[in-house]
Amino acid sequence: MKKLFILFISVFALSLAQAQVGTLRGKIIDQKTGETLIGAAVTVAGTSQGTITDFDGNYSFELAAGTYEINFSFISYETQRISAVVIKAGQVTIQNANLGDANMQLQEVVVTAKANNRTESALMVMQRKSAKIVDGISSQQISRLGDSDAASALKRVTGVSVQGGKYVFVRGLGDRYVKTTLNNADIPALDPERNSVQMDLFPSNIIENIVVNKTFTPDMPGEATGGHIDVVTRDFPEQFTLQVSSSYSYNPISSLNKNFISSPAGKYDWLGMDGGARAIPAVAQSYIDKLTLNKSVVSVSYFNATDLNKFSNSFQNNMVPEQSTSGIDFSQKVAVGNQISLGGDKALGFNMALGYSQDYDYREDGVSGTYATSDLTQDRVTTDRVGSKNVKLYGLLNLNLKLSNNHKIGLRVLRNQSGSQITSLRDGTDVSETLNIQERNLNYQGRLFTTVQLHGKHYSESLGKTSVTWLGSYTDMNQDEPDSRFFTNYYTPGATPNFEIKSINAPSRIYRYMNEKDLDFKVDLETSLPLFGTKTKAKYGAAFSNKQRAGQQYKFSVAGISSSFYDGEFSLDGNLGNYIPSNLISTDNPTGIYYSFDLKDSKIGSYTASSNLVAGYAMLDIPVSEKFRVVAGARVEYYMVSVSNNIPKNFSEWKGNDETEMNVLPSLNLTYSLTENTNLRLAASQTVSRPVFREIAPQSFYDYRDAIRYTGNPNLKSCNISNLDLRFEHYFERGEMFALSGFYKYFNAPIERRLDPGSQNPEIVYFNSTASNLFGIEAEFRKGLGFMKLKDFSIGANCTFVHSSIALNAQESLDQQRSTRPMNGQAPYVINTYLSFDNEASKINANLSFNISGEKMWLINSRSTPYVYEMPRAMLNFNIGKGIGEHWSVDFSVDNILNAQSRNAYLGNNNTDATFLGYYSGRSYQIGFKYAIK
Repeated sequence: MKKLFILFISVFALSLAQAQVGTLRGKIIDQKTGETLIGAAVTVAGTSQGTITDFDGNYSFELAAGTYEINFSFISYETQRISAVVIKAGQVTIQNANLGDANMQLQEVVVTAKANNRTESALMVMQRKSAKIVDGISSQQISRLGDSDAASALKRVTGVSVQGGKYVFVRGLGDRYVKTTLNNADIPALDPERNSVQMDLFPSNIIENIVVNKTFTPDMPGEATGGHIDVVTRDFPEQFTLQVSSSYSYNPISSLNKNFISSPAGKYDWLGMDGGARAIPAVAQSYIDKLTLNKSVVSVSYFNATDLNKFSNSFQNNMVPEQSTSGIDFSQKVAVGNQISLGGDKALGFNMALGYSQDYDYREDGVSGTYATSDLTQDRVTTDRVGSKNVKLYGLLNLNLKLSNNHKIGLRVLRNQSGSQITSLRDGTDVSETLNIQERNLNYQGRLFTTVQLHGKHYSESLGKTSVTWLGSYTDMNQDEPDSRFFTNYYTPGATPNFEIKSINAPSRIYRYMNEKDLDFKVDLETSLPLFGTKTKAKYGAAFSNKQRAGQQYKFSVAGISSSFYDGEFSLDGNLGNYIPSNLISTDNPTGIYYSFDLKDSKIGSYTASSNLVAGYAMLDIPVSEKFRVVAGARVEYYMVSVSNNIPKNFSEWKGNDETEMNVLPSLNLTYSLTENTNLRLAASQTVSRPVFREIAPQSFYDYRDAIRYTGNPNLKSCNISNLDLRFEHYFERGEMFALSGFYKYFNAPIERRLDPGSQNPEIVYFNSTASNLFGIEAEFRKGLGFMKLKDFSIGANCTFVHSSIALNAQESLDQQRSTRPMNGQAPYVINTYLSFDNEASKINANLSFNISGEKMWLINSRSTPYVYEMPRAMLNFNIGKGIGEHWSVDFSVDNILNAQSRNAYLGNNNTDATFLGYYSGRSYQIGFKYAIK
């Protein structure tokens, strides 16, 4: 008992002693270059207490509670003295410093503001000091504007627009020309038809900042033509942080709507996953396995009546949307982080985040139409009802271990799973059939994204001030669409509800599964070179990535024993659930209906693919003078891709496609500093755009949602792009700036898609078009309104104007009555503006933002049918927040105030147009509550 008492007293005394001390932390940077200073000294005036900065320019040490004067010094730099630095017991004080050259006359200053990479001003410093043209958005700005994920946040960045709430366009260029990384690690695209990452995967509360590199340097991926977007997650926190938030949103169209349509839910839908509820029935799967083993039999039509009954009746018979009442949208998030001292220079930093959200989308006034001639004669027009319930669940873990001032390793784990239950009902006229048409689609799409990144940074003074940064990343992604059900029938308006089924639109069920595994390794070395008496830096490195994708498809279609099944009428009193009664198949019932399955036809949409990319680069960063900076180098990429189908060899002539290519990608970036805060930049580079797996497999993939078939092209080649950029930029105080840029790009063979003119039914094929020229300008400014005696207000705007041109051949010119057209997916303009109010005393901030992008070509039509464009959609959003006490805040926002229509349209001559797809999504009103310790 005595020993226990002594131990208790000792622990209490130690805790009491620790409670009387606080921690001083911060970062020291070069005032001129913006780079961190390694080994800078931080000391307490009049004492021997202090430390030195690590390779990230960070420092940390403990001090007894009190007020101090702190000295920051480094060889050949002016010493900076900061007085009145207050250390509080048990708390962390953040104190940063900017050191100037020894020949600069600096006065003693008192710094009270915290600066880190999450603030807008810190990001602007990074832009100003960068070797290339960079834009971006910080977590501070994301939080202020109320954006929920990376996709919505990126709409604020100069020259950036977002399509479908997921896909990012930079400078009006399609998403295939945009490369996205997560903490500089390559990540795969979930959508098999696209070359870009779905940016709604990344929730805003895990983001440190998003950087958009608009010019290429050799340390970037070679496919970064329009831009390289790097999503940086939160890393090493300076002090303990905790954020718990909850928000609720109401949309008059999609929330609490009694006419909402849906399909039966699975047991685990609320977790954003199917959980097997929509899996192929075990009985049906056993028959598929039999077909796979028996190479001479490919269809269940060879089975006897008993087997056909077992096979068909194993499927659920629901093919009709259900009417229900939707809920309201909500989101719950929690994030916690801290930095723990492990003694000496050692420390452990961690960040964890969890989030869950559920939202509804609904439209009952949607319109879709197809037109067959140049005068936009109607072919088919329907009124659409679409209901979607979306669930997202994610978690993030960041661990960083600082082993010493020169060594750090870290682990990041991110998991995001989401599920969307999408139900649609289309009803309208089909002119070619002289009948009305009804289409029903019951679809579920599940996405699962898991990435694990191990990374490290090391620095050696003895090896020429060399730093080594390395990264290993493994990503596993799945996109599954189990049991998508499609039922199309024709009927005569006003007549008895009889249903006529066409063979081309036989009721069917599709099961699609896609998995991709990515391995990504890279190492970068940076060292100082005393070249020509300058502080030249050499950077070189290597990278390797491997992608393995498997796409599987199974198709089950309703068929009949006799030919009268097709083009016949079935009187079912409107109850489509009775369309496939039990045990209709027998030798005595030759007109019975059953589920058919053909192994070859089902496998047409299946494929396996792999690619390997080996890259190496070298570059020099040369400060030729105090005003002139040159960054030059080249990247070499060796790319290998292989695509093969999953059809048994005796059923297919095409066995696969293997391609290799070598790309040498030079880069030159010049920066001339007219003043300390004014830069003139010139950049020239060569980049590449490669086709995705699906585009080079000559197989057909039918998209039942859009009723369009996609077919790949094994002869598709990569596109080489030449880039030239010129930019003037000036940075004012307090985060104010102005920039004006001009750019030019030459594409030798752009990869585009078009309707196949030789196909009887809508079919999209991929091809290399003729060479294209693209040029544009963009401008950006941010300005406080203090000069108008509105010190709490600020405004900002950025706009991009782009023109691209592809020459049409003689037949296309005749059909379209024009000699050129823009590039597929390229927008002629992008405009973003905002007005902000931020009052620190009242803890009130408010923002009004506006975004719009011009019409971009969505589909190149065949013959004389006009091209389809995605039309401009003006987005006006407002949000206001109020801090309550030290830790609480509440915010309110209204999104899509104008309720502008989402619309794709045929644009013909003489200003004629017709809707291809159009709908209104409604305004959203959101209220949120947050508790934060930071």
